[in-house]
Amino acid sequence: MQDQWYILHKGRALGPHSIDSLRSAAASGTLSDSAQVRCGEDGEWIYAAEVDGLFPRGLSSDAALRKGYRVCTQCGTAAKPARRTPGSFIIELVLWLTFLLPGLIYSIWRITTRGNVCSSCGSRQLVAPDSPVGKRLLSQ
Repeated sequence: MQDQWYILHKGRALGPHSIDSLRSAAASGTLSDSAQVRCGEDGEWIYAAEVDGLFPRGLSSDAALRKGYRVCTQCGTAAKPARRTPGSFIIELVLWLTFLLPGLIYSIWRITTRGNVCSSCGSRQLVAPDSPVGKRLLSQ
């Protein structure tokens, strides 16, 4: 049944609970966003922060941090960052084949400027979800 939820507590599944009782437990602070819950007797265990509508703020900073997420200050996306290397591999290859020293310099520049970017907008302005800015962006 869709409305039967179980809470994992000290290795035991407690329940069933209705989604309304989970919401009231979350609102009162009895149920934390890092608690594990599942829908139905054979559902997959997930963090309570991942249940839609259970917490008013959506994804918590704790759950985002556990998943390796970063928050983009430009677009507000909370997701795993993409890894980008600037420049062009073709230019690097041509420089290596024709001029050894410029190829080396170009390769070093590409490697040292490689970094994480937002997977949605490509911005390098990423913050940790547990930072003050990250918490503010996640709560919006």
